[in-house]
Amino acid sequence: MILIAIGVILLAAALAGVEPVATWSWWAIATPFGLAAAWWVLADALGWTQRAAQDRAETRIDERRDRTRVAMGLDAKTSTRLKRQQEVRRAEARQQQARLESHKKGQDELLRSSFIPEDSSGFADTFIGEPKPATGNGD
Repeated sequence: MILIAIGVILLAAALAGVEPVATWSWWAIATPFGLAAAWWVLADALGWTQRAAQDRAETRIDERRDRTRVAMGLDAKTSTRLKRQQEVRRAEARQQQARLESHKKGQDELLRSSFIPEDSSGFADTFIGEPKPATGNGD
């Protein structure tokens, strides 16, 4: 936009006969317009224009949702029902994480008991988990 404004100012000065600009080549006066066009092509090619439009649309959607929630009495900041739902979701996520960790421990123990004999030297334990303490009998 700045390049277009500069181009318009230079064009008006050249047509009005303002002395330093009136003697310039028309290429010099038209250069800001060409640079603006090149900038727009670059911005479109890199997706800057589309991303900015999407950001504006997402902001409008979020604002509309917030207005609707407030109008329905479901303001996220004050609604106890929404807070309760969020707490339930967090608790479920913690439970799921605990189940996954327990399952992983069970798998590790299964691998350890299935593939490593009880009288192993402790060499394989260093790759699966904690090493066994030395027995002192030369193993």
